[in-house]
Amino acid sequence: MKYVEHEYIKKDSLEYREYQVLSAGHAIKANTLVVLPTGTGKTAIALLVAAEWLKRYKDTKIIFMAPTRPLVHQHEQYFQKILDYDPLQLKVLSGEVSPETRKTLWRAKIIFATPQVVYNDLIKGYIKPSSTWLFIFDEAHRAVKEHSYTKVARIINTGIKPRILALTASPGDIEKTKEIMRNLNIEKLVVLTRSDQELRRYLQPVKMRLLEVESPPPLKYALDLIRDSIKRRLDTMRTFSGENKDEIRLDYRMLSFTKLDNIRNKIEEMYLEGRIDRVTRRQLRILVNELIYLDRLLTYLETYSYSLFLSYYQTLKEKAERRRVTIEKVLISDPKLKEAFIIIDSLHKKGYVHPKIQTLIKFLQNKHERTLVFVGIKDVTLEIVNKLNEEGIPTTYLIGQIRGKGEVGMKQREQIQVLNKFREGEYKVLVATHVGEEGLDITEVKNVIFYDNPISAIRRIQREGRTGRTQPGEIYFIVLKNTRDETRYWVGRKMEKRLMNELKKLKPTFISIDKEGVKPLTEFIEEQEETEKEKDHLSAVIVDYRERSGKIVEYLREKGVDIKLEELPVGDYLVGKYLIERKTMHDLAQSIIDGRIFSQLKELKRQPADILILLEGKTIDFTKRLNEKVLAGIVLSILEDYKIPIYRSLSDRESAEVIYSLLQRQIVDKKGYHRIRLERKPLETPEIQKFLIAGIPGIDSVLADKLLTYFGTIERLATASFEELLKVEGIGPQLAKRIYEVFHTIYPKAQKDKLDL
Repeated sequence: MKYVEHEYIKKDSLEYREYQVLSAGHAIKANTLVVLPTGTGKTAIALLVAAEWLKRYKDTKIIFMAPTRPLVHQHEQYFQKILDYDPLQLKVLSGEVSPETRKTLWRAKIIFATPQVVYNDLIKGYIKPSSTWLFIFDEAHRAVKEHSYTKVARIINTGIKPRILALTASPGDIEKTKEIMRNLNIEKLVVLTRSDQELRRYLQPVKMRLLEVESPPPLKYALDLIRDSIKRRLDTMRTFSGENKDEIRLDYRMLSFTKLDNIRNKIEEMYLEGRIDRVTRRQLRILVNELIYLDRLLTYLETYSYSLFLSYYQTLKEKAERRRVTIEKVLISDPKLKEAFIIIDSLHKKGYVHPKIQTLIKFLQNKHERTLVFVGIKDVTLEIVNKLNEEGIPTTYLIGQIRGKGEVGMKQREQIQVLNKFREGEYKVLVATHVGEEGLDITEVKNVIFYDNPISAIRRIQREGRTGRTQPGEIYFIVLKNTRDETRYWVGRKMEKRLMNELKKLKPTFISIDKEGVKPLTEFIEEQEETEKEKDHLSAVIVDYRERSGKIVEYLREKGVDIKLEELPVGDYLVGKYLIERKTMHDLAQSIIDGRIFSQLKELKRQPADILILLEGKTIDFTKRLNEKVLAGIVLSILEDYKIPIYRSLSDRESAEVIYSLLQRQIVDKKGYHRIRLERKPLETPEIQKFLIAGIPGIDSVLADKLLTYFGTIERLATASFEELLKVEGIGPQLAKRIYEVFHTIYPKAQKDKLDL
């Protein structure tokens, strides 16, 4: 076997694969997106580029980003194993680490982190990239819309042009691929598929098979009942919409939340344009909401399990019982849906399981190879694992972390333990949610089973890539015949095929994407020199932590504004004497519904600042929740009752322009720029203590709490030595010095003769 030879790669540690070396060569010359099937060594390409980058640029820094913490740690361990470099220069950064500690860790040469951590520290100014830095984006298909990848790229590509390497098993269709490349400022694209000669000699053949499942008569009848309920509502919608029926036409076989949400938006547009009246609008909205519930119930019964269907129906029933008139109450009283529930509940109580689960059990009883089963829903994953173990098939699960209250989930170390046990053969079957689709180093498996059938070509390709690496593999799709489950299988297969054909059309392997708005480095340096001359005159915009991930912050940074993140007691942006409360139309409606708006307005009026409310978004975003009369009423109340001016903004960019203009006006104002300190009336002594300590520059409420928890009283904190201050987590030498000076420096106007010094 031939190995890669490089001064920064350990001897005989990395197999030489020509396609990896060639891909790395292109990535070294230009920003590149590498598209390779799962298991073909995208991380190896990243390591090759990183090794050469370390050799070429002594002042470089390499930032390797991945969307999840387990993936971040996996990449760091791979680099530690292969890279011949000081291991202390490889660091994993986490949002759980205090800001002061993160500043220290950023001194390392190679950083592994999630994009959100990198974005936060870019915004805070902890790191200032240069053109010799290398940024690696793993699972780059996520770099669309406002994902953290997009935000990081937007910042680092403002003027400075570092090298960027993006990696994915599937970027999506052509338009999405171009969007990713624009967002990441990618110039070249490398595409290799399983059918390419360059890869075929390294991969094993994979067979794909369809496992078709018949619906037993009771299930078929229950499904027909739910479909009848859906069809009746679709017919009613067409009747209500009159001349506009073609605009909201929908086939029940292609029903989905996305399509129903689009129809909901179309209804709002028709109402605002005067094509339907208020009564019609209300009836159509109710029907759409009922269809959203019915779509989910039908999907659960067609694709997943009896238990999931019954659990969701019970949830609707409980909601219906809590209120007098609700959509849930209407659905629960639907005789067809009620009959469907009785049928499935009877089957469940008699011990029957969904026919897809039965098929899976029978299949695995006759298979003795290591198998990976993909299921999109956690609860069904756990149900399948229990059923397989009951049948004597050693099975475990891999699910994501806990995201909300009452949710099941796995911690990072638990995920790693499960993968190790599966790798060692303790379990024959691993049932995984989407966590198993991306990047994680799951050992080679003989069989991959799709329990559900995602339409997304990206997800299909990632799942399929889990077999056929070092041994021939087989992929099975379990499908319930004559249902939307079957439809999704065929649509997904068609989309996957189309994607592969479109990517192949991009050959020769490399294409260029026009760069829009990216300035040459020399031009940027000249602008920076001019900016530095004026920097003394440009004061900061104080931004509340809750707004840190928004585009407004990025737009302001593009304009050279110094951003300071703080925990503001009220409002979102503080620009000298101006306090700005930003509300989207959706948030305004919600704050009226839950009653927050009036307490917020009162708190704003208490502040020693000029108040401005930025009302952002389209009217349609408000009228989805409340009608236009309520909007007019609250606007008039803000203007007349509270005497607070309002600026209507259509976008976050327009909002950023308003904030920037306010800042500029104050800078040129003869009275000068001055910072207002906001106040929230403390109710208890601990709040007053925290408020006082948080007034020290560099100390936020979190650090104030840590200081007071450590020292107990302000008196003990005030008399603490420099060394004692350093013992508090998050307090570094600079902060410790500042705190010490605040409490020990004599005030200039003090009458020194009266001080006992």
